[in-house]
Amino acid sequence: MNHHFAPQAYLRQWCNNDGHLIRYVRKGSANALRLLHEFKTPRAICHQEDINRLPERTSANGLTEHGVESLLARAVDGRIQSIVKLAGARTGPLDASSGDKVRWLMQMFTARSPSSLQTGEEGVGAYVAENAEFIQRLLARAQTPRGRAEVGQFFKPQFPAVFVRANLAALANTDAVPMQGWYEGTVRVFQRSDNEATALLNYLGLSEFPTSEAPVVEWEENDVGLVASFSLSPDALAFVIQGNGTKDLEMASKHILVPMKYRESAICRSKASPTGPWHKEAQGLRPFTQGR
Repeated sequence: MNHHFAPQAYLRQWCNNDGHLIRYVRKGSANALRLLHEFKTPRAICHQEDINRLPERTSANGLTEHGVESLLARAVDGRIQSIVKLAGARTGPLDASSGDKVRWLMQMFTARSPSSLQTGEEGVGAYVAENAEFIQRLLARAQTPRGRAEVGQFFKPQFPAVFVRANLAALANTDAVPMQGWYEGTVRVFQRSDNEATALLNYLGLSEFPTSEAPVVEWEENDVGLVASFSLSPDALAFVIQGNGTKDLEMASKHILVPMKYRESAICRSKASPTGPWHKEAQGLRPFTQGR
């Protein structure tokens, strides 16, 4: 079963009138990567086979088999349109409630990506290995079958996958964004209809904001206080910023260039101009995050 880590409900925003989107992808050997475009349906991209399927004879938060994926479809995918509509109707800083909804959506996109799931499972496995002696002592002291079962599960090979997907299900089931270790700051929205955005896109040879298989970009320290950025839709970008920065154009420039400079593909509604800087620069670049 295909599980979409970039949901079809999100990707459909980039479809043209016949239901296809344009995906720019790098193909060729490592030394001869070339940027090509292909027409795809949302159903045909941004998925991985059974990525959220729970191992047999296991459960997470009462969910089994494809239960986590079904929960994501209800709790996350079903809310994408309403959050995009809420945030996309504004320009500038969002109120706290609307900003939290956008940050929650950004968190869900990040948490369910293949790289995040793999990193999480590796982290859980490493934790168990490093604390095996302590866990063994707890197991030896357990006085009840339930206690032994709870402690003993740490040593089951399925445990990292179950643990990570239990956390994913918990995040999907709540509107709250954990402040610890996640985005803190003000959420701003930048609209394609703004004069500055129109001029920027025209210069780059684009007609709308692009997205990618990893729509949320987390930023290191920078002079505009940018913490994270996200293509809400072809018409709106969302930024999480620290402080009171208002350099929307600079933040938009950084975000728009990311899909082609630092990823292996990008997604557009309209074909990019081959003479525009976005396409011309990307054609000769080899992304340093190859394989993501």
